Amino acid sequence: MDGGRKNVYQQQQNEFKVTTKGHDIFLQPFDLKQIWSPETMIYESAKGWRWFICKTNERTEQLTIFCKLINPSIDTEWGTNSGEHLDAIEIENKTQHLHIGTEDGEMMHYRAEVSNWMPERFKKEIGFYKSFTEYIDWGFKTTIPILNKDEKIYFHFIVATNTIMPSKEHPNERDISTWFAVDHSKKWLDERLEKYGR
Repeated sequence: MDGGRKNVYQQQQNEFKVTTKGHDIFLQPFDLKQIWSPETMIYESAKGWRWFICKTNERTEQLTIFCKLINPSIDTEWGTNSGEHLDAIEIENKTQHLHIGTEDGEMMHYRAEVSNWMPERFKKEIGFYKSFTEYIDWGFKTTIPILNKDEKIYFHFIVATNTIMPSKEHPNERDISTWFAVDHSKKWLDERLEKYGR
């Protein structure tokens, strides 16, 4: 067991900070409806969590982020439902559905190319076929790569829920507003939340 500093949790307004033996971690929760609610999109709720992780020293520490449905009911099913620059899953029963979404490996690669909260050295490790985030049953698991001192990295998840219904624009099709709700990049969120930027 490491004899270094213990984890310290702090909360200021709607932001949380965790200090571990090797990282400062800032968690910024947000309500998507407060920043994006177009007339053509219908969803009951959409919450997101942005993780800003800074390496503070050379101590090795493995961090993992999970975003998943816990204890699903027997009549609930899930499956992958990704798109361009998006890793997503859909979970549903007979009346309700939700999407969980995050940036895919290609978007992480683009951010590494410009050192936007993704170390440039990772651009050769991630891309269309490889990501730090992987599908697991009912959700996602992000394994934070080992960072060097002063490096910083970012991840987010968005979860949107709604009742299953016909589309407002295309009544013969099923509404997929929750899928569009989780399809947002770090850059898009930065522009609307104006918290950390680059």
